[in-house]
Amino acid sequence: MMNIAVSRPKESEQAADFLLSGQALSDAAKYLLDRVLPQAEKDERDLAYYTPCKSEHARKQSGSYYTPVDVAQFFWNQYFDVGGISRPEQAIAFVRQNRLIEPSCGSGVLVYALLAKLLDLGVPVEVMRDLDLHMVDFNSSALDYAKSQFDLINAALGADYFTPSFEHTDFLNYAGVKSARPVIVFGNPPFVSNPKGAAWKNTYADFLDRCLEVASPLAAIHFILPLSIAFSRDYSILREKMRAGRYTVFASHFDNIPDTLFKSGKPQSSNTNKANSQRCTILSAFSSAEHCLYSSPLYRWSAADRATLLAGPARFHDVTRYQLSDQFIRPASEAMALYLQGQGFSHRLGDLLDNKGNQTLFVGSVARNYISVRGEAGSGVQEFSFRNREDFYRCLGIITSDVFLQYWRSVGDGFHVTRSNILDFPVSPSLSALLDAALPKIKSMWSRRRHFVKTKLNSGTVVHSYDFSAVSPNFGETLPQATKKEQTRNEEQ
Repeated sequence: MMNIAVSRPKESEQAADFLLSGQALSDAAKYLLDRVLPQAEKDERDLAYYTPCKSEHARKQSGSYYTPVDVAQFFWNQYFDVGGISRPEQAIAFVRQNRLIEPSCGSGVLVYALLAKLLDLGVPVEVMRDLDLHMVDFNSSALDYAKSQFDLINAALGADYFTPSFEHTDFLNYAGVKSARPVIVFGNPPFVSNPKGAAWKNTYADFLDRCLEVASPLAAIHFILPLSIAFSRDYSILREKMRAGRYTVFASHFDNIPDTLFKSGKPQSSNTNKANSQRCTILSAFSSAEHCLYSSPLYRWSAADRATLLAGPARFHDVTRYQLSDQFIRPASEAMALYLQGQGFSHRLGDLLDNKGNQTLFVGSVARNYISVRGEAGSGVQEFSFRNREDFYRCLGIITSDVFLQYWRSVGDGFHVTRSNILDFPVSPSLSALLDAALPKIKSMWSRRRHFVKTKLNSGTVVHSYDFSAVSPNFGETLPQATKKEQTRNEEQ
């Protein structure tokens, strides 16, 4: 059996030194959980690598990505914020009325963070005995570790206040998802590719689908998932199930550059870049009378800003009425969220194209801070043909504008600029009018393009592109602004 060192408080620091009643008992429990959390994050790595060969390949096969403490705390702050649970009596009802299941608990970081959050909300430690909590994992060492931590906590408190059920099984065969109590399933399910022929391309989708199809009565799903859940065609059926099931969904989205949620990365990888490059969505889906969708921007942050980002609340925009695709879009702004839900579009950008035209625009297929235009065809370049020069300039003006960059950040994957991203861009009558008025500026911009050249070495090849972001037309005034009523509603949500 794996030998994992469990961090014990020094004798002088034992929580039992407190008077274990009332607030002192809660303080002692919180003190112990605050000690357990960072140690569990550290020990999770060893648990993930507990395989016969203890290799990075084996860890990836198990889909183990260990959850940092700050992410676990943000995870529960999001759930209780959007769930409207802020007072002790609400939190106590949450404890007493629901069955909670963690389907891939690992060392238990998300569970310890949940208990700490409940204590912060004013739930008395004695009430924790009523918590119907099930920690499930197919890694028996992970369950042994979590059980040892709870044994230590209860021993220090002087009684068995925290008594989760530890269940060694595969969640996909777990019968406990059916209950007399409303079921809340939460966690960080495995991120691992399934073999060909499987129902879903990734195991996380199996977990989510089991919740939607089998868990009963399902009160909520609260998962850390790959960002692909929000836009990939591979998971469009799951998004449709949430719509058809009338779930109210809150989704916060996180990029992987320059910082990433899973800061612990892949420590046993031989790659010099040990960061886990997974982009993530924290999905909170609540059973409700009608489907609503609230979605955040795709967050990007530096390591120096990590603490500030994860200590604050997610910014959600109501995008329930979005119908241009089946995505859970990531609105770059409230104005773009409103624009994309408008019904008065005159045409899409693709309507300007003519496959037989002799006016060609070359656009780079990847982007970050600007959409790059190329001077010629090549690898990673998309070609668009137009019947006349005016339409060429119209398309150039749109894709290099501030509005298109916001749009791409809202509907794109944060890296690739796909052909459909460009062709499907909706043009409103007011934007069309502003675009026509800006044609002289766009023509001048193109004629001076050599002043905006950027050079990059890509796989040994020098690539030239044009960055027009500093001089391209500003069409932001065409985007709608939220009314005071809409602003108030969004702030409340």
